Amino acid sequence: MFRELQQESVLLNLHDESYYALNQSGTYLWHLLLQEGSLRAAFLRFQDHYKLEDARALKDFNAIVEELLTKQFGTLTPING
Repeated sequence: MFRELQQESVLLNLHDESYYALNQSGTYLWHLLLQEGSLRAAFLRFQDHYKLEDARALKDFNAIVEELLTKQFGTLTPING
């Protein structure tokens, strides 16, 4: 469950009733992940939006994604080719 409050948001995990607050950049990234369906595409838009250098963008992006995965707010699906 996702609830946006101004420029921040809160995610509620209905399985264990834990919640996680996202700041403005985390909220933006959450929307990108839902829209893009691809980590690479979401990363490129995230980097462009915040005008970050590659290393900084990758660090920030990975930190948010890893935290979301750790808190079980998503899963990664391998691409079968």
